[in-house]
Amino acid sequence: MSRFLLRFLFVFLFIGINICSAQMGLYGNIYLAGSQSLAIKNAPFYFFNGIAQSDRDTAALVFLGSAQALNASQQSHSEIKTLITAQENFIFPLGQQGRYLPLGLQQGSTVGLEVQLILGPPSFQMLNGEIEQLFPFHHWRIQGDKFAQVQLSWDQATDLNNSLEDLDDLLFLGFNGNQWEIIPASIANNLINGNTPSSLTAGSLISDNSIDLGLYEALALPKIAALQSQLAARGIQLLSISLDREEALFRETARPYPWTHYCDLQGWDSPNVKAYRVFATPSFFLVNPDQTLEREFISTAQIKTCLSL
Repeated sequence: MSRFLLRFLFVFLFIGINICSAQMGLYGNIYLAGSQSLAIKNAPFYFFNGIAQSDRDTAALVFLGSAQALNASQQSHSEIKTLITAQENFIFPLGQQGRYLPLGLQQGSTVGLEVQLILGPPSFQMLNGEIEQLFPFHHWRIQGDKFAQVQLSWDQATDLNNSLEDLDDLLFLGFNGNQWEIIPASIANNLINGNTPSSLTAGSLISDNSIDLGLYEALALPKIAALQSQLAARGIQLLSISLDREEALFRETARPYPWTHYCDLQGWDSPNVKAYRVFATPSFFLVNPDQTLEREFISTAQIKTCLSL
């Protein structure tokens, strides 16, 4: 029996079992090969357990008509791109590598939309002067002419605690094909489809108005320009020293941040660790022009307080 037929039968049996059960949904991992799609029509589809996966970005999970994705979580979600056809309200059940980062729609027009979660920074980094940096941990690629209010999410791995002092510094960005632009938005009270209040650890940001998504290729969360420009105004330059051991990882991680970076690829064996008595990351140091250590800080909040920024 061919490999393709085995996969076809797996998908067919998977759907059949769940149609016959009380609730149709995902009860274990499912793999879609190549450009295969799994379609759900006019019914709720529950994410009970397992991940929808593929090794190609051409595979898709398709929700037709009034179908909805329900109960998705860190333990059960879709790692492949997800399409809807006409739903006005929908939560894209997206995750990657054990992270659950949904995108929500409200009051949408009855046209289709395709969304794919990408871990890592976007390859296009064109920023305007109001934006300090894109958070390099995840973004969403979108395709479609839907008009809707949009809600974006973050989790603990987004690491807002080490990047923001206040959630009010978080922005909602759309990439229009030439550069990232700010879309007016507000912090949502709770996580998408949850009761946990939004915080620096996890939460969601919702656009103030409906967005013409046909104008954008991607959506992301950036940090408003603040600390770097304030330090520059005081004549203080930023230098990041990485403890990575792999050059490719170092360059990929450093790319979104618009200041000088250095790495000797020695990890915790680096002489910089001993010289500055580094016991944890991130650590912050103020160094004089003669390279003498003036002060150590435990957070960006302390930097702002001590330097009166």
